[in-house]
Amino acid sequence: MTPAAACVLGLLLVLVWNVALGGRIAQRSTAPASFRLLTGLCGFLVAPALLVGVGGEGALTARALVGLAWLWPLVQLLFAVQAAYAYHRRLASRFIVLPIAAFNTVIAFAGVCRYAVSLGFDMGALSLTPGMAVAQLVAQIAGTSTIASPLAVLVPILAPAGEAETSAGTAARTTLACVASAVILLLGAAAVPAYRALRASDALGTERATEVITTRERGSLMTGLRILPALTSAPPAAALREDFALAELLGVDVLLVRLKPEGCTIPALDSLDRALEPFRRDSTRLIIALELSRDMGHVARTSDTASFARRGADIDRLVRHLNPDYLLAAGDSYDAADAAPESPPLEWWQRMLAATSLAAHRARPATRVILATRAGSARDSILFDWASAPGSPVDATAFTIAPNAGGAVHVAASLAAAERWMLRAGDEREHWIIASAAPALEGEEAQRRLMRHVLVWASARPRVRGVVLADAADYDRITGFRTPGGRLRRAAADAASTIRTLADAPTPSP
Repeated sequence: MTPAAACVLGLLLVLVWNVALGGRIAQRSTAPASFRLLTGLCGFLVAPALLVGVGGEGALTARALVGLAWLWPLVQLLFAVQAAYAYHRRLASRFIVLPIAAFNTVIAFAGVCRYAVSLGFDMGALSLTPGMAVAQLVAQIAGTSTIASPLAVLVPILAPAGEAETSAGTAARTTLACVASAVILLLGAAAVPAYRALRASDALGTERATEVITTRERGSLMTGLRILPALTSAPPAAALREDFALAELLGVDVLLVRLKPEGCTIPALDSLDRALEPFRRDSTRLIIALELSRDMGHVARTSDTASFARRGADIDRLVRHLNPDYLLAAGDSYDAADAAPESPPLEWWQRMLAATSLAAHRARPATRVILATRAGSARDSILFDWASAPGSPVDATAFTIAPNAGGAVHVAASLAAAERWMLRAGDEREHWIIASAAPALEGEEAQRRLMRHVLVWASARPRVRGVVLADAADYDRITGFRTPGGRLRRAAADAASTIRTLADAPTPSP
């Protein structure tokens, strides 16, 4: 069982405990009436509230739930009150109730602050620290790609009342109390690094774009936007309409679209081609990111000939139908590969990238293949050197700046590593930056600062061909310029202003 599956199983067991215990206590006449009512309400609401909390933070599902976004933090608060009530009235052993009460209080505070951030309120680093610590803990268990996911949540625990009637009940109470204690200790250990990561964002985005341009010609830095969720079929009409409007507002000249292998059918590609046609008429560049199949680990351990043949056929259809200017090999599949039980070896990545480039160039020689890397990763450093070497089948490289437990510290380290790698590669390859932030964890002001910092940083480095900002909306991760309810976060207006400033900046004197 993978860590992510174990995490999901644990959450389901806690849900079962909450629903079952809520029903039992609600019918127990020996408990105070107000406690029975509160506990029964918690047990009844926890499952639908969790569904609203998770679904309400995804752009494709939130419109029907946006009016109920308050339900999940409210239920978290009710759980905290229920456990505090049980502790105060000594309705069960305090050694059992105390850690549960502390656990519920911490995640209720984090949930309320996260809801406040979703409404656009500014929250200080101290207020956001518990939420960041929770996200870091979930990411350590389920993988780094979950740190900005709507699924990165902890479910509160109902406090028991009275004595356990069976030995199994006693064991369940003790286990939950021990788990709550362990989580509190882990969150406490993560609190200081989380606070430092949040405070580090204050140093970002303080540069003025017109003051750092020294060697780049006017308009030579291309800017882009990653739109839509990873597609498995025709693109959603509402998401297309709103993402295109945002692209016009930002004034970008590049669009990045992600495709899963299932989305490489002829009907889906034809639909996407028709949808992108208005933008393509305006000479907007198109980057297509084709993600890898889920069985990559199994394929890497067996024969990959058939898998590469299927991928080559997908690439051929994709390139012939969409005529992309760039093909981002592997898309965002590196995180998925690292989370897999058996990550493919380095040699497999090189063979896959070579096969991808061969198929793309055969279908359309003008399409340039990009290798996406994460600056600072040892494996990606080797792949970057391989891709940058003379005779490499890869045409360009991209550095992915994604939400991380290190926050702004991680961003600064990644950009410093990217600069070292680009110097190592020389001037023969063009390089791109793909940057995203997690406003639900770090706040909207941190998102605005990060986007500005990356744009200004790239503008001062002629080796960087372009910057793609991600995402247009909160799709699979909470990294969007647009909230699930349709509100544009403040980073959108600031990015639009920065992009215009960079485009209009005077060419430096020779």
